[in-house]
Amino acid sequence: LCNEIFRESLSESGLSTHIYLEHPENYGITDYPLTIGGYDIDGIGDTTHITDSLTRLKAFPEEQLSCNNQLTYDELKMYLETELEYSDVCLYDTSLSINIGSQLQLPLIFSEYPIREEKDVEEYLCILKDTDEYFANIIEFEKLRAQAGIFMEDTIADEIIHQCSSFLENIDDGFLVTTFNNRIKALNLQDKSKETDYIQKNEEILSEHVAKGYEILIEGITSLKGSCQYSGGIGNSPEGRRFYEYYLKSNVGWNKSVEDFNSLIKEYIVRTCNEIRNIAAAHPESYRKISTFEFQKLSNEDILAQLKEMSKKDYPEGTDIDYNVCFVDKSLSEFTSPAMYFTPQIDNIKDNSIYINPDSETDRLYATLAHEGFPGHMYQHTYFASTNPNPLRYILSPTGYIEGWATYTEIDSYNYADTGDEYLNRLNGLNYALILMIYASVDMGVSYYGWTPDDVLKYISGYGFGGKETALDMYTAMVSEPGNYCRYVLGYIGIMELKQKAEELLGDNFNTKEFNTFILETGPIQFDILFDRIEDWAVSQQHDTSQK
Repeated sequence: LCNEIFRESLSESGLSTHIYLEHPENYGITDYPLTIGGYDIDGIGDTTHITDSLTRLKAFPEEQLSCNNQLTYDELKMYLETELEYSDVCLYDTSLSINIGSQLQLPLIFSEYPIREEKDVEEYLCILKDTDEYFANIIEFEKLRAQAGIFMEDTIADEIIHQCSSFLENIDDGFLVTTFNNRIKALNLQDKSKETDYIQKNEEILSEHVAKGYEILIEGITSLKGSCQYSGGIGNSPEGRRFYEYYLKSNVGWNKSVEDFNSLIKEYIVRTCNEIRNIAAAHPESYRKISTFEFQKLSNEDILAQLKEMSKKDYPEGTDIDYNVCFVDKSLSEFTSPAMYFTPQIDNIKDNSIYINPDSETDRLYATLAHEGFPGHMYQHTYFASTNPNPLRYILSPTGYIEGWATYTEIDSYNYADTGDEYLNRLNGLNYALILMIYASVDMGVSYYGWTPDDVLKYISGYGFGGKETALDMYTAMVSEPGNYCRYVLGYIGIMELKQKAEELLGDNFNTKEFNTFILETGPIQFDILFDRIEDWAVSQQHDTSQK
């Protein structure tokens, strides 16, 4: 059943097929449309496929499944039930936003599209040619949102239009030209005329179809401006709060209400502030040096090598992999995240890429590479792959776990700074964690409780940072991408709560490396499932310790 759902999911578009698999035929996937994918406009709200899958899943006797299959069963069941429960709010799930929208992500995905043989070139060009149809499909979906009065606010629309226009300025000689040319030349085709033809064809498609796609986006968004009937956070719209609940449940998978999450974040903010105060009181000389803290100045490659080595103390040995560190093209650097990790194909796990935004803060590059590389995303993903999971789990992977783990390791990386002062390092890690928690609290405030920019300013001023401009930027980010910061922070808090539970259960027998191994080997999954299994894991640890 899992293999069937996996095949069906990847067969919906050639882009998803190729992103996940180098050799789809080895997974029974031989027929897939050479498209980017998109919304099934006529089937919006249709839950037949979900109910059918649930019915088939529940026919299996769970108690007779292997441990790994029980894990997959629980994850798939929870995923399907959540999608079914909240299927009525699907119109709220837009793919256009100012930081992680499709208009920004798609070019980066194209630049990383693996090309290892001539067949890949042919398929890539066909998929690239679908860009105008893909964005036209998105606009059709956005029209439905506009009819419901839940289209984006004009300020966000203007920002996305600006991003699209900026991308178009460099389309004829930008990174989608250079990255394609480099991949073609790396093939070393015997027929050099074919190489020339492919390079020319790529440039034609970029000019005719990709450029047209971005023009369709600009025109479509422009025509829909003014249709937003509910300004402010998503919670101000009729079903906005319900969608926010869905977003947290689907991404984090922790059986708590938004109010529970809000209280938990506030509790951690207080706890973190208290820990900072306690260290400051006990080590005032370290506290006075907070503003002078900096990570060691190394090359990207040396940072990753050092992180890999230093993390061995508290994290299990990972797998040997190859990786490249690249820079986001200037045409997108103004708009994209500080860094990002591109997951490799399931059947070619060794090739990994980390992109760094050249406009991001260089003083935090060490921690950023910990988040994206070792012991963050790249390490976690390749470690999980080494456990040989069912392929479906790569698709189901909840981002609360994924981003929570990377945030957990990023905060931990402050302990690796070569300042010679462990308390200074700890203070700066706590300070960074506190800032993230404040952002998540603002996320909930704006998205669920209807905070205004003035409310945001009042809240962050209470923690001694930010002015009107900062408050407005935070407010706009939360309006555009509700729940985004909570994925990171609630995921991080979830791991910390699991760690605290493990420490309570094991006492002096608790071992950080063993705990991290438990999280990694369980793999990306909803937090309810992790909490369900922590006690059994602790019992097994006690048994192993007594045996030793």
